[in-house]
Amino acid sequence: EVYDDCIANGGSEDACRQRAAAALDQCLQENCQPQEPTCEERCEAHANEVYDDCIAEGGSEDACRQRAAAALDQCLQENCQPQEPTCEERCHHEAASAYEACIERGGSERRCRRYAGEIYDECLSACSRED
Repeated sequence: EVYDDCIANGGSEDACRQRAAAALDQCLQENCQPQEPTCEERCEAHANEVYDDCIAEGGSEDACRQRAAAALDQCLQENCQPQEPTCEERCHHEAASAYEACIERGGSERRCRRYAGEIYDECLSACSRED
């Protein structure tokens, strides 16, 4: 597309090829980079290193598997715990719970939506006071 636009606007073939190649490089850099490994994947890689180091030091397979498993557990516990929900996420959950409770008590959908919206707005106001 870049090449065709360039040619259509009077560019030379060489200049348009260079422009298209530069656009491709930029696109690849911006959109096609390998994904960062997840926390779990980093911990698994660490555990594999612990296992390999243990074997290289002459450890038995069983002992090294246990050491690697302990390293994996420790890494996961220290680094991969779920993040606390944001205040907005907590407010959304609180409003959804209020809506469900309202419906269960026989409230109309309209009334319960309004009630849940009020709960959500009050909760968000409290969030802004926390910041």
